[in-house]
Amino acid sequence: MGSGIGSETIHLVDWILVAAYFVGMFFIGMWAYRKVKEFEDFLVAGRALTLPILVGTLMASYYCGMYFFADAGFMYSEGTSADIFYYPPYYLLMILMSFFLMTRLRVLGDISLPDILERFYGKITRFFGAIGSFFYCVPVMQLMACGVVFNVLLGWPAWLGALVGGAFAVLYTLLGGLWAVAVTDMIQFAMMFSGVILSVPIALMAHGGWSNILALNPEWHLDPLGSYTSWIILGVYAASSLTLLVEPAFYQRFFAARDHKTALRAFIVMVCFWLFVDRILVSVGLIAWASYPGFALPIDEAVFTTILHYLPYGISGFFVAGVFAGIMSTIDSYTLIGAANISYDIIKKIFKPDLSEERTLWLTRVMVVATFILSFGLMFIFPRIMMVWLLQAAILTSVAVIPILGAFFWPFRKSAFGGTLSALVGFAATIVYIAAVMVFGTPVPGWDTIIWEVNIFGVTVHLWAEMVVYVSIVVALLAYIVGNFFGTPLDPQLYRERRALS
Repeated sequence: MGSGIGSETIHLVDWILVAAYFVGMFFIGMWAYRKVKEFEDFLVAGRALTLPILVGTLMASYYCGMYFFADAGFMYSEGTSADIFYYPPYYLLMILMSFFLMTRLRVLGDISLPDILERFYGKITRFFGAIGSFFYCVPVMQLMACGVVFNVLLGWPAWLGALVGGAFAVLYTLLGGLWAVAVTDMIQFAMMFSGVILSVPIALMAHGGWSNILALNPEWHLDPLGSYTSWIILGVYAASSLTLLVEPAFYQRFFAARDHKTALRAFIVMVCFWLFVDRILVSVGLIAWASYPGFALPIDEAVFTTILHYLPYGISGFFVAGVFAGIMSTIDSYTLIGAANISYDIIKKIFKPDLSEERTLWLTRVMVVATFILSFGLMFIFPRIMMVWLLQAAILTSVAVIPILGAFFWPFRKSAFGGTLSALVGFAATIVYIAAVMVFGTPVPGWDTIIWEVNIFGVTVHLWAEMVVYVSIVVALLAYIVGNFFGTPLDPQLYRERRALS
């Protein structure tokens, strides 16, 4: 099936299956279009998502193009280290979010993350929260992943594949909003993982068993540190999991559930799926190295190419359609949320509160297209998908994590100024750090990162681009403490009511 390292071909039957997937998604979009009567139908599916749909859309949105390319590429390049440092914090934080945070969020009756920020800290904090959420949601890495798929299969340049695949996802999002996104996600979730799961036993048999796979991997691939020489860098990946506490897609799905119990059950089921799927991902990363050792493939293409290499005709098409499904399920989801951050969270809620439901719906559809165009342009700036993720995570963390956690768990004096100052200073510090590293730093091709060497009192400090997450969270916390000390205290009754309702 293979046609040389780094490229794979699939049979005509497989292409027919892929084409059928695209046609099916379009018709689902048309069906969902008829269900959209008002803005809340478009953004949160009328708060009517059932458990199967909710689980499907959560899994498909989170395990997106990053799953097959950035996360899987990390496994290919670093081995088992991410299974120790990257994934466990997500499991712990999801449990925290499900049992301690979501219970409090549901009673508020809001439909977005910025809604919650305004409730406690005012419109300025809403603005920065919406901006942070927007930058996090522009689907740059998903478009990059889409370009990788078309490049591996057809040899297309990455920009063309991103344009074609992304435009299709935007089309059915424009039609049906979250109804189209959620229903297609449920189907896409099943397709996404079937090929991955089937490829593992086939690859194991081809290599003569798991022991041979491990023997073909270098020792550092099985080392907790991987090829890194510092625990600090691996800690960056663990720290990036803080975005889970303010993940816009999770908030949107939670508010879209038909009731609190459905939402809570969906998130518990999702964690169980995570435990299984992540183990599969580690296995495929090690299989990819055994098949293409010594970085014979580009990191972001390695696992996708490996899986495709071992699947027979027919199943290959199902898998490719599933990969497209995974990518597009996130392009549609995040494009919708990013668009609503501008149309609903900023324009309607801050500048035009009298904007009608019909005009808000129309404006959101316009912003869906604008968000896609911006994402397509940003795609040309970053060298690797994982770097995009880390930078976007840092921006969202800087403006939202501390204010959200503070609203519900900070036991001391609170003020609107505290939340606003945290979001403002955190966002500014993140942008300054990123800009400084990119301007003064030196690219390191082997690790696909940028490092800025700074001499402090005769000591050379290496500042990696990925370390921005440390800066964002620490600065935001300090600003929150200072702002709460100097700002006018909020009415404690607000927090007592929230606790009572929870």
